[in-house]
Amino acid sequence: MTIAYFSMEFGISQDLPIYSGGLGVLAGDTLKSCADLELPVVGIGLLYTHGYFRQAIKHRKQIEFRTLWNYDEIVDRISTIEVEVEGHNTKVAVYRYHVNGATGYEVPLLLLSTDIDENEEWQKEITSKLYRADHKWWRIVQEVILGIGGMRALEKLDIKPSTYHLNEGHAAFAILEHVRKNPSKTLEEVKQKFAFTTHTPVAAGFDRFDISLVKQVLGDTYDTGLELLKPFEGKEVNMALLAFEGSRIVNAVAKKHEEVTKKMFPQYANKTISITNGVHHLTWMNKYVKNLIESLNEEDGIDILSPSTLVLVENKIKDIVFRSSLVKAHLKAKKEMINELNLGFNETDIVICYARRSAGYKRPDLIVHDIERLKNLGYPIQLVISGKSHPDDNVGKSKIENIMNVIKKNAENSNIKIVFVENYNMDKAKFLISGSDVWLNNPLPPFEASGTSGMKAALNGIPQLSTLDGWWIEAKEDTGWSFGDEPKDNYNENDLRYEYDSGLLYEKLKDVLETFYKQKETWVDIMIKAIARNGSYFNTHRMVEEYAEKIWNLSI
Repeated sequence: MTIAYFSMEFGISQDLPIYSGGLGVLAGDTLKSCADLELPVVGIGLLYTHGYFRQAIKHRKQIEFRTLWNYDEIVDRISTIEVEVEGHNTKVAVYRYHVNGATGYEVPLLLLSTDIDENEEWQKEITSKLYRADHKWWRIVQEVILGIGGMRALEKLDIKPSTYHLNEGHAAFAILEHVRKNPSKTLEEVKQKFAFTTHTPVAAGFDRFDISLVKQVLGDTYDTGLELLKPFEGKEVNMALLAFEGSRIVNAVAKKHEEVTKKMFPQYANKTISITNGVHHLTWMNKYVKNLIESLNEEDGIDILSPSTLVLVENKIKDIVFRSSLVKAHLKAKKEMINELNLGFNETDIVICYARRSAGYKRPDLIVHDIERLKNLGYPIQLVISGKSHPDDNVGKSKIENIMNVIKKNAENSNIKIVFVENYNMDKAKFLISGSDVWLNNPLPPFEASGTSGMKAALNGIPQLSTLDGWWIEAKEDTGWSFGDEPKDNYNENDLRYEYDSGLLYEKLKDVLETFYKQKETWVDIMIKAIARNGSYFNTHRMVEEYAEKIWNLSI
């Protein structure tokens, strides 16, 4: 009953820099929870020679550099397979990385690389870097290596999964490989082996390739499997639609996302469900809060290895010693963040953090849209902003430039301090989700399918300030503040509503500031409820248990 979990990226740790952001970190957290829960899962991804890019800010603009790392020190080469690319046999090395669980159980992560001596130079370049986008040919060939190569690696290692789980559409060519290997199966029988998780309603999240390019790269060995492509004949191939078409079940990543997905793809509504994302609590809860939780007495009933028991933390809400200890734990994390990231902040003033991928619909510069209104709120405000934009996302890069221009103009304002932290990654995220006082999230609804950074902050008692989108719609009451309208289905992804929504943000920020500076006891109540109500539910243990029951047909 092994489950094969395919993903274009995996964020396990900063020592394995083969991820770009939330999709990869979620995949890594998923494998960690599978290891903790001792589930028979194997991950399949690509081993990128140069990982994702390293970000620097020069002249207020994002500059990209290659990531340098030595993967030979942390992964083992265990096999070699071949994949045809335009009729050329390409050697693919199979590496193994061990994801270790809390009990010592190991989940193997198989990583595929073409950067080996047996290949020609153009073949070595296929897995050179994550999301290579200088030509669509590179992207489709990477997805061929992931999907088709991943299936062949499993076969070579004699792993016979009961379900192939596609985390996003990048690995959908695995379906065609399964058809090729099982010519006697009907397409309906093939679909019974596959499950698909869709992560976004944003158009840029769906890889599309001209069907002539698909046939050029795949050759004529997939004619039977190409029956799945009939809906796209004469058009471009949408990898997400191929995954929808070839899977028995599809899961959206939040309840609202399920509604949006069914309206976007009504032909697949009857097999679409929602399983809301989570995060790996043992990775993202900081050591100070973790030590505090572990110090509680047995009669409190809280087991750090079982995140659902965090709901019992709310029983300590009137415990003076616990409240004081939580405040001290947070202050330690705040000091550590300020020092490690060289923020130059005052530890007694509020720190509001926005940190995630820079993209247009996420609106990273919304809070600095009208800096005069921030000043007029009358309280000291410290903002830390961080996040990379994909090198080809000019809108996302322009948002970073906007922020840097505001920082330059605001340099002399003693009441408002703004710092941009370069090269956002997992290590820096751990400081920010631990040491900030407020976690800001302001995507344009309904384009944030889920979002997970705020879940990580909640584990450390950090209140949210967010638009009503993604996971936050499901979040428990009294764990933060919401602003903006209820999500509508007719929003335009390009109409970012800065004037309207920034005004609503500043109005709600008044309440946040007054609570922080004048109602300390209420603030601590919110911190405790964030851990208890959000931390106990929005975790990958709960998510994986739902996968096992609703998708994988596993017993736990």
